[in-house]
Parts: sequence; structure tokens; C-alpha cells
Amino acid sequence: MNAIPSALPQVRLLPLGDAALTVEFGSVIEPSIRARVLGFASALQKLAASGQLAGVIEWVPTFRSVTGYFDPDRLNGDALADKLLALAPTTTSLTAAGAHRRLPGGPDAGGAPALYGPGAAKALAGRGRVQCPSAPAR
Repeated sequence: MNAIPSALPQVRLLPLGDAALTVEFGSVIEPSIRARVLGFASALQKLAASGQLAGVIEWVPTFRSVTGYFDPDRLNGDALADKLLALAPTTTSLTAAGAHRRLPGGPDAGGAPALYGPGAAKALAGRGRVQCPSAPAR
């Protein structure tokens, strides 16, 4: 990952019920917003590794936001909201190398196996799994 400079527009905090918060960095999908999301997720990882996010169960980055799920019995949502809003403008934007994958299917899938129906499992056997470049390998 490479650090890149970025302007820091105001982020929005969106509560999702009583056990999740979304930090939104923009309303469109574009590389500069994705870079801010990656930097924020990296900062959350560092905080979690140092024990500073007790009660946070997980966070899920998307192209324009990060949603954090927490245990409301262990962590006050308002305190977490304050921490996330304070953290957001201090994080460095990051980029990550992506990878292109060709998946079977589509309108011209003459050689692709049927992805649904009785033969799907057999047709896909041995082809491996497609991995998302931002997700850890399992």
C-alpha cells in the first residue's frame, strides 16, 4: 500500500440500529474516497491490535464507507462515535494494488459451466475460489 495525499472533506456518521455505526467518506465511488476508506480501516486495525477498540466486533470497509459493529453491552455507542469521528480526519489515505479476475458466466458464456442447477457443483469442482484482494485468504 502506498500513502497518497488527500483533501479531507467532512465525513458523515450514520447510526445503524443500536450496535453499528457507518463512517461515510463520500457519496460516490471514486479512488480518492476508496483510499480514505482503506486508510481509516488500517487505522482501526492498529487500534484493535493495541487493545483500544474493546467492544468492537468487526468493521467492514466498502468503496465509500466503513461500518463498525460493536457490542452495546460492552461499549457505549456515543463514545465510539466520538472516537471514530475524531480518528477519521487524522488517517492517511492508502491505495492497494487490485487484481483482475475473469469469472465464468455472462451473456456469451458458451464455455462456462452452468452456475445453477444439478451440475453446478460438479462443473465448478477443481476451479478454486475467487478471492477479494482486500480480504484475507482463508
